[in-house]
Amino acid sequence: MEDTIELPGEQMRNMGYKVQTILVDDRNDGSPLSNADEALRVSLRMGESAIVMGEVRGDEARTLYQSMRTGKAGSAIMGTIHGDSALSVYNRVVYDMGIAPEAFMATDAIVSLGTVKDRRTGSLVRRAVEFVCTAPEPGKFIDMTDQSAMFEAPSMKRAMKMSQMGKAEAAKDIRARSAMRFWLAEMGRTDERYFGPEWIALSNDVLSRMPPSAPAEAALDELKRRVSQL
Repeated sequence: MEDTIELPGEQMRNMGYKVQTILVDDRNDGSPLSNADEALRVSLRMGESAIVMGEVRGDEARTLYQSMRTGKAGSAIMGTIHGDSALSVYNRVVYDMGIAPEAFMATDAIVSLGTVKDRRTGSLVRRAVEFVCTAPEPGKFIDMTDQSAMFEAPSMKRAMKMSQMGKAEAAKDIRARSAMRFWLAEMGRTDERYFGPEWIALSNDVLSRMPPSAPAEAALDELKRRVSQL
């Protein structure tokens, strides 16, 4: 759900995914999908699914968190919100939007993007400046770039339990995914096609086929081999 279509819905449909794009335009009074809250309610009736909401900023936040806490919001919820840090997002959601601190705990992770000046070129670039998960205490966060602390995050513990991975296995999985994403990002500097969803799908397929004993670097080597054959 977006008020400006940015996600590659058509590309993902061409890849075989069942993706429904909902354009939210609050200027069109009377349309059942013109309001973000109504669009969210419609999407929740579509069944078990992933929901991506662009720009959480109004009444839909209450509907979203109520659905997340009752298990009615599908398998994954992602959204964007204005804020320069996880704490600012917490303050906005809790104090401005009226979501209870305990309800905010349904948020697993927050990635903050910021504009910084490139030291080499002097140009402004957008980068991830913070990646945290919610801690057991409301309003507190765990730095997910700190490998010694990341495994204490409740969301990480749940992921490891569901995947039946230990810390060493999870760390290797993260390294493999990181290496593949970094390589695709570097390739995208000269060919923007590598930013497309089909390459992420290929990376996931490569990793799913790797034997458990394979080192993390083997996934990147296999991805490069698969790409060279295309």
